[in-house]
Amino acid sequence: MKSCLTIPEDIRRVYHLGIDYNNNQEIDDRDMSRNDKELVKRLFREGNYFLIPSFFNLIRSLSACQREFSIVFRTFGNDMEEVINEFNLFCNGKHPLYNGKNKTEKFISNGELGTRNLTINNNNIGCIKRNSETDCRVLIGSLGQSISEPSISGNNISFEIIGNSSNSYNMLFNKINESSSFAFIDDYSYWKQNQKDPKCGKLFLIDETITSVHQIFFDDKIGNDSESILDVRNIENRESLPFEKVINKFIFRCDPYKAIIDPDYFFKAVAECELNRIDN
Repeated sequence: MKSCLTIPEDIRRVYHLGIDYNNNQEIDDRDMSRNDKELVKRLFREGNYFLIPSFFNLIRSLSACQREFSIVFRTFGNDMEEVINEFNLFCNGKHPLYNGKNKTEKFISNGELGTRNLTINNNNIGCIKRNSETDCRVLIGSLGQSISEPSISGNNISFEIIGNSSNSYNMLFNKINESSSFAFIDDYSYWKQNQKDPKCGKLFLIDETITSVHQIFFDDKIGNDSESILDVRNIENRESLPFEKVINKFIFRCDPYKAIIDPDYFFKAVAECELNRIDN
């Protein structure tokens, strides 16, 4: 598993990444800006990466098949900025493993050369504040500022507060149609305050009547027990949806080991969920 999470040695050597190489030495790449060089050094300084190859391969495969898709990152953690930075490097063709150099294949999806723009900026980030089991608010333009604060400003970011679950659901679809990617920080405090009850976890609203859009939520902590962190509900009546009705169709429990060792893990998972939705 460790070798699958570590950048290959020949690439670490070129970019001076990891404890075996001089991290203070500047990257010798004339095609990279100073900011990009510093970002690569900071993100991969230990020779590892945040996003695994099977995830990148999913995007590459869907793009190659000319599928229409969107990416939404959701986390309780504090590493979203690093994830966004690595994801944007990938989309911009500057990720060390996908930049077309050192025997790697280049991938671009930033709006150039006729590609879709999957990059994430301040207009497509947000944080979710749950008010109850059936309601929430969403702050667009920030990954961490409190929604309860009366005045929100800073860093020349345009903030927008979305008031309830229905509005948040509609907003998400509108935003995704505009940008194709999004990143959310979920309300860990609310989940913790409610004894980590799954009904207070990451709210995932589904409209089963819409057949033109197929939402799939990937997480390794999905289950039909108290350990689950996902709260799946019907958008119309806010009622919880039975686990058996949505598993391997709208939600997919990831096996971290298999996701690491199988480069096509997520692409196969998407295919399985699509087939199950057609059959049912």
